[in-house]
Amino acid sequence: MDIRWNSTASSFVRSKVDALLRGEHAGSDVELAAVRATNALPVYVDMGGALCFTPEGCVLHYDWGSETAGLENDPDWILVAAVAAAEKYPALRDILPARPATAETCSRCNGSGRLALTPNFLAHCGKCFGLGWVG
Repeated sequence: MDIRWNSTASSFVRSKVDALLRGEHAGSDVELAAVRATNALPVYVDMGGALCFTPEGCVLHYDWGSETAGLENDPDWILVAAVAAAEKYPALRDILPARPATAETCSRCNGSGRLALTPNFLAHCGKCFGLGWVG
């Protein structure tokens, strides 16, 4: 399942990265560390690191422990990054994969893309990665 990178997404990411680096866009300390290390836009952060989009549409994984970044090649993590990017920045919704005609609604989350871990906390579904469909 491929993301649909385009020139609009590229320009958007470039402008957000530049704004973060100039201090014009508020970001958390961890997001700022990731953007400084990668020159890419952090879209997903967890205890292991950050997933960041480059203006060219590549996903980099920045590791907090080693303070190093590398190209993310795992299609599942690339999809996680795309879903997180589209949620955080609606201007990036067009990068999400198109739903194929043969895709089925995710049976685990019933198409919501989310699972309730507690009454007040929803997490992305681990089966569809937040898309709400599989296939």
